[in-house]
Amino acid sequence: MKALLLALLALVAIQPAQAQTVSGSPHGINVHLASDAALAKVAEAGIPWIRIDVNWNAIEPARGRWDFSQVDRVVATARARGLSIFATLAYTPGWANGGLGAAYPADDVNLWKNFVKVAVTRYRDSIRYWGIWNEPNLPEFYARSKENFLNQVFLPAALEIRTSAPAAFIVGPDLAHLTSTGNEWYFWLKYILQNAANWIDVVSHHVYEDKGVYYLFELLESGDGLLPSVKSVVSEAGCGGKPFWLTEVGWQTAKVTEQTQADRYLEMLQGQATRGYPIKVFFYELVDPPQAGSVPWGILHSDLSAKPAYTVYKDYIAGKYAGGDNSDPGSDDKTCLSESLAPAGSDRAAALLAPLRSLRDQLASAPDTLWAVDRYYREGELALEAVRADRRLLEETTRLLAAVSDLAREEGGAALFRPLPGSLRQDTETVAARFLQSVRGDARFDPMRQLLLRWLPMSRQTPLEWLSTLGPRADREPRER
Repeated sequence: MKALLLALLALVAIQPAQAQTVSGSPHGINVHLASDAALAKVAEAGIPWIRIDVNWNAIEPARGRWDFSQVDRVVATARARGLSIFATLAYTPGWANGGLGAAYPADDVNLWKNFVKVAVTRYRDSIRYWGIWNEPNLPEFYARSKENFLNQVFLPAALEIRTSAPAAFIVGPDLAHLTSTGNEWYFWLKYILQNAANWIDVVSHHVYEDKGVYYLFELLESGDGLLPSVKSVVSEAGCGGKPFWLTEVGWQTAKVTEQTQADRYLEMLQGQATRGYPIKVFFYELVDPPQAGSVPWGILHSDLSAKPAYTVYKDYIAGKYAGGDNSDPGSDDKTCLSESLAPAGSDRAAALLAPLRSLRDQLASAPDTLWAVDRYYREGELALEAVRADRRLLEETTRLLAAVSDLAREEGGAALFRPLPGSLRQDTETVAARFLQSVRGDARFDPMRQLLLRWLPMSRQTPLEWLSTLGPRADREPRER
């Protein structure tokens, strides 16, 4: 244990730049490589997630001549404004494929792998969620077969991401929900998921539906009577337990009025909130292109003046509509790691929460120990942010919670009132080390870091014995209810 504490203290002593923001909010927007002024409008609206382009053909237009300036600018501005980033790697420069065009893969897959390695390494402290190509089932974006895409683009990139940034999450495959012959989304989706499930952390998809939001959710959840739903294809491929993001959806104001666009944004936001599905929605897109004849998908005009949809999105996030982020500012919502990380349909959360509530009831008259349960809830959202920012921490925390839940089932939770078993204590130490490494340099986690370092030497004792010895007096006081 002494050696472990020395190792943990060494991790705490490292002070790199502050950790990147990873929001738990479901709200996002596609911004490409937007101007700083446009990104300011994202922050002003309270939209926490942006999807950006990291395009090989723009970054390395000639072999060995790198230009990350625009991506650097967007990443720096996003971090300064507290925005979480989902970045998509795509598109081949002509020098790498004999001038065939951006939709064709590189003649030598090692050229593509090198680009992915360079890009992911450059931003691994700023970007933790990566997509691999955009709508590869459409010939205008990828001109080869699904087999070629998997083996020449997706799997090589996934390997480089895992190697260069082990804490990063892979999101994909970002297919277009279209059914033209050879490009059928359901064949592509099932094929990629069945052959790359171990590499994909978050399943993603693009759906545009002119008929409206109700029909869009039908396509996602139940299908249209002839074709399967997205949810059923994901489940059949064995990925039903993975998070699902809708990374493009929207309505262009050349086809619908600006007010209709706003109405559909609101309906989509409320539908997602009611269902809790998809986990995240990235609307397409932030700003109308300035070129004449461009398709106006934006919620801002090209001069950055707001369309009604921008105001609706901003007001929804501010809680001015039913179901918005802060629609009940007086509520005392609690974040529980077990509830948040347990897969759909799992009884893990219930198994862990029952003895936790029992512990709370038993300690109701003991403020010196009750503070620990209150703190668990009070800092739950901050802890979740750390978990969402580090794929390895997420995996280890999920395994730990599963083990604790199994223990909680024993004797109605009585096992939690005894010293931790050796294997569980080792798992706890592993998670503690990963947590401290993940949040190093971020002052917001200082109280949790200090508490963790004080708790570890006592982890062989019964909870009732060590709870009352932890934390400053002010930290032990229970919250007002």
